[in-house]
Amino acid sequence: MVTDLRRIKAGLLAGGASRLVSTAVTQSGPVAVVPVGASAVAYNVTVVGTTGAGHLRVMPGGVASTSTSAVNWSVAGERIANGSVVAVDPQRRIRVFNGGGLPVRFLIDVVGYYSGSGAQFFAVDPVRTTDTRVVSGGAGPVVPVGVRAVSTAVSAVGGFGVVPVGASAVAFNATVVRTGSLGHLRVFPADEGLPTASLLNWPGAGSTRANASVVGVSPAREVRVYNGASTPTDVLIDINGYYK
Repeated sequence: MVTDLRRIKAGLLAGGASRLVSTAVTQSGPVAVVPVGASAVAYNVTVVGTTGAGHLRVMPGGVASTSTSAVNWSVAGERIANGSVVAVDPQRRIRVFNGGGLPVRFLIDVVGYYSGSGAQFFAVDPVRTTDTRVVSGGAGPVVPVGVRAVSTAVSAVGGFGVVPVGASAVAFNATVVRTGSLGHLRVFPADEGLPTASLLNWPGAGSTRANASVVGVSPAREVRVYNGASTPTDVLIDINGYYK
C-alpha cells in the first residue's frame, strides 16, 4: 500500500481537490515499490468513509485533469474499489482528483509496474478458472476469515490449459457472489504471505461485486484467495491474460 489517508493528518481529500501521490515507496517504512524508469503502474484504488455520491479520477502526476473516472460511488458509507493502470511522471507520482462535492478518504495499492524490461503480456479470451459454487461443480464457498489456494493453469469447465508453465503473473477479474455479511477479498501469490491490501469490498449479505487486477502466481500457477468476511463467500476468478 502506498497511500492510506486514514493514517495521515492530511486525511480527507476535499471535493474538487486533487493530491499528488508517490508510488516510489510505501507510506510507512518506507519500502521501495516502483523503481526509477518505470512508465506506469497497475494499481487498485479504494474509497472508504464516503459521505455522499461522488467519483475519483486518477492520472499521471504531471497531468492537471482528466474527464475519466477511476471509481464511482452513490451513497454515504460506501467502501468500493477498482483496479486500473495509469502512467506515472518522472518522479513516479500519480494525481488523485475528487470529482464529488464532499470529502472522501482513499487508499492506493500498487500491484505492479511497467518498464523497459520485464515479462511480456499475453492476452487470452476471458476464461473462468475458479468457481466455488457447488451448483457449478465447485468445492463450496471460501470459509470465513479463511484462505484457499486455487489454480489458474486450467479452466474450471472443460479443464483446458489457460496459463502456461513459466508464467509469472496473471491479469484477472474476481467476483464475489452470495455473500452472507459485509467483508473483503484479498488475492495474492500462493507462495507468498497474506497481504494487508484488499482487492474488493462488499457492504453486506446478498452482494455481488467484481474487480480486475494483476497478481503474481506461484511456480505451480496458483494464487490464494482470502475471505475477510465473518460468513462464507463464493468466489469466481476469470483470467484475461498472463505475463511470461
